[in-house]
Amino acid sequence: MEGNETSTEERYAGTVLTKKAVRLIAKILASGTVLKITRAAVGTGYMQEDVDPRDLEDLNCYKMDGSIVRIEKADEESQVEIAFQVSSIGVEENFVITEAGIFAEDPDEGEILYGYLDMSDDPQYVYQSRNAISKMVEITMAIIVATTEMINVEIHPGSLVSIGDFQKFKEEIKVELDQRIKDLQSQIGDLSRLITTDKSCLVGAINEIARIIKPLIEYSFATDQDIDDIIMGIYVDDSDWATVIDIASDQVIEEIIAGTYVDEEEEDSEDMISDADIDAIIAGTYVDEQEDTETDTADKEIDKIINSAFSEQEEG
Repeated sequence: MEGNETSTEERYAGTVLTKKAVRLIAKILASGTVLKITRAAVGTGYMQEDVDPRDLEDLNCYKMDGSIVRIEKADEESQVEIAFQVSSIGVEENFVITEAGIFAEDPDEGEILYGYLDMSDDPQYVYQSRNAISKMVEITMAIIVATTEMINVEIHPGSLVSIGDFQKFKEEIKVELDQRIKDLQSQIGDLSRLITTDKSCLVGAINEIARIIKPLIEYSFATDQDIDDIIMGIYVDDSDWATVIDIASDQVIEEIIAGTYVDEEEEDSEDMISDADIDAIIAGTYVDEQEDTETDTADKEIDKIINSAFSEQEEG
């Protein structure tokens, strides 16, 4: 009946999935592969009344490719929205966009027309590049996919970004960065709790510690002066560690770090000859005070014996 007839535009309003696209989805579901979107394009053709857009294998009248700028999940499950742009750049003559299409890679047939959009009810005029008026048209097509998690789309690096999209992108980046910083802080802890002087960053704090324990750990020895300086907290790294012969044991290192180290050699150093004694020996003026004390005692004993002997003779 004539009253039940429906026009092609009414039956297929919006993006139409082609029959080849349906077969490709079945292949993807069976093989578990990824849907690869190859490109987006616009044309100046019109749908014929006796043609089903699902049977199309290409645009009716191809004009030029567009630049894919983003892909997002649609509100409906298993649907994505692909947005692409067409600008006046490189256009030699004015034209009107009346149709658009999304193309995909079929493993058996190569590139196929995946989704078709009839824009004859809302055509978009594109000016040639030499015109004083330039125009950029952005078209969004919603297509059905096997799974929204398994789709490959190459975003054009030279595409234009709207202020709204840019602000949205900034917010997404900020949220991601804040989360990464939070995760990092939970791993390294609060830097303000470091006992080192340099709390500006973890690297600075570690370097400060490394400078202090370098003679003990990297070279396994340190001078007595270095140990004293470390205990006093005034250690300054210099080249004297390279010529010393005092070896610090693991136990000594642990005691130094714990702040409980006591230099036992200092207690024994009293029995050792001093630098002043060495200088006196070289100059020939050294006098052993201990020997002088022993000599004085012996002389007194001898004098005592002699005096006693003479006293006895006189009494006799």
